[in-house]
Order: sequence, then structure tokens, then C-alpha cells
Amino acid sequence: MLKRIAITLLASIVFGVGVAGAHAMLEGASPADGETLKAAPKEFRLSFGHEVHLTSIKLSHDDGEIAVAVDRKAAAARTFAIAAPVLGPGSYRLNWRALASDGHAMSGHLSFSISRQ
Repeated sequence: MLKRIAITLLASIVFGVGVAGAHAMLEGASPADGETLKAAPKEFRLSFGHEVHLTSIKLSHDDGEIAVAVDRKAAAARTFAIAAPVLGPGSYRLNWRALASDGHAMSGHLSFSISRQ
């Protein structure tokens, strides 16, 4: 009986870790985190390991928050291209939120800057 409990517990741990490791993760972004651009980006591109619903994008700058439109009703996808507003030189932080198909909410951010020419 004790052996059966130990096997069940071990299987739960192994399979539980496997499920947790299967959550969609951000695999790539443009601009990349820490990147310095010579010109303002025309779009923000986020790529995930699995399909997600992108629920929010917030862009902040020294002067405050800048509106970025996200279609919250769009179908789930692995890659999103979001039109960027007109941006000037400076440092920016892009915060994103997404919802995976398994219901797992996730968020992250990246920072980039646009150089003065």
C-alpha cells in the first residue's frame, strides 16, 4: 500500500511539472529587450511558444503612458504584430498580458530605446 502511494505521488510530481512547463512562453520580441533602435519601430512583434490571447499592451515613457490598441477579440495566435504609435527618441517599456488556451494568465515586459540622431 505504501509503495502504491509513493508511486502515485511520484507520478503526480513528474506529470505536474510537465504540465507547468507546457505553458506558453514569450519566445521572441521586436524590438528585443534592451535593444537600441536608430529609428522608431512601425510595429511591436511578440512571438509565443503556443497560441495565446493577447489581452493588454501598455507602453510607458518618461512622459507617461502611451496608448497602444489591442484587439481583445482577436483569435488566439502564436505571433502578434501590433501597430506602434509615433514615437520619439528616448527609453520605453512595453508591458504585455496574455491568456493561454489552458487559462493560464501571463505577463511580461521589455525595454527598448530609440537613439537621437
